[in-house]
Amino acid sequence: MLGFALTTHAETLMLNIIRSTRISDEIWLKWVLPKHKAEIQNQYERLKSKRSELDKLELTYISDKSEILRKLVASEEFTSLVPDNFFIDQLIDV
Repeated sequence: MLGFALTTHAETLMLNIIRSTRISDEIWLKWVLPKHKAEIQNQYERLKSKRSELDKLELTYISDKSEILRKLVASEEFTSLVPDNFFIDQLIDV
């Protein structure tokens, strides 16, 4: 139970860090695995048709969030908006 809580908390932190950069869907979707990208689009369209639109970022897997964070840290444009690589690595290792 504690492991699930820790993983969920880490994923929520990742989501909030990514959101704080205000990166557009068009940019971070390029960094997601093609299979996951298709799933995100399908889920988003299904929810949109039911008028239950969510932020596409909420539809990603934790592995997608960790990849997006890695790309943000590596990007000169977003480096100042994300925590140091040491802290990102700790989140990803959870």
